[in-house]
Formats: sequence, C-alpha cells, structure tokens
Amino acid sequence: MGIFFILKILLIAGLIKLLGQTHKPLLCASLYVGVRLFFSILFGHTLGYLFVGSLIAGALASLYFWLLDYFERAGIIFWIIALGGFLIGLV
Repeated sequence: MGIFFILKILLIAGLIKLLGQTHKPLLCASLYVGVRLFFSILFGHTLGYLFVGSLIAGALASLYFWLLDYFERAGIIFWIIALGGFLIGLV
C-alpha cells in the first residue's frame, strides 16, 4: 500500500511538471489515465470498472490539469487547485 501511495505522488508531481513545460493538459490527463488503466488491468479489475473508472478519471484529470494550466500564473489559486486535486488524486 505504501509504495503505491509514493508512486501516485511521484506520478502527479511529474505530470504537473510536464504540464508546466508543455502546457498541454489533455496530454497530462491522458498519461494519468493510461497509467491508472495499466495498473487496473494489472490488478485484474473487471471491464465495467475499467471503462467507468477510466471515463470518470479522464474527465476529472482533464479538468484538473486544465485548471492548473489556466491558473498557472495566479499564485495562490494555482497552489490551492494543485494541492486540492493532489489530495483528491491520492484517494
């Protein structure tokens, strides 16, 4: 359990860094969903779970990374969005 927590932190932090370099929120959301889908398949989740979970994760990740990109230069608002989404993503 602990290793997956650390991997999620590294993944989200890396994707935020990638977003800062590319300014492509859909790329970051796609990578997040791809990694999530890979581990869901690895752990043997059902097809329904994979489909519904990926749709929800994709929509929320797209919104999250778009908001981060939009408010990149907004200072405190950026950090509130980043930390809020970061904590939600760890659940």
